[in-house]
Amino acid sequence: MSIATLRFSGARLRALREAALMTREDVAVAIGRGYMTISAYEADAYAPPGNVRGKLARILGCTPADLMVIEEVKPDDA
Repeated sequence: MSIATLRFSGARLRALREAALMTREDVAVAIGRGYMTISAYEADAYAPPGNVRGKLARILGCTPADLMVIEEVKPDDA
């Protein structure tokens, strides 16, 4: 048996950013963060806080949920 959880997806952020024809620097400036922070988000080094996910969604023309993926986790792995 597994449990479905939502987690931020750096790959989705990158795909949405590229589809919007924006560079990492464009996104960083638009949300008031550094270029390396955007790189870290895209590499799944860490997830942006909720308010930053909202800003990312607004500038990329999506919803915060579009930046998330469903992940199946076995209770033993949790």
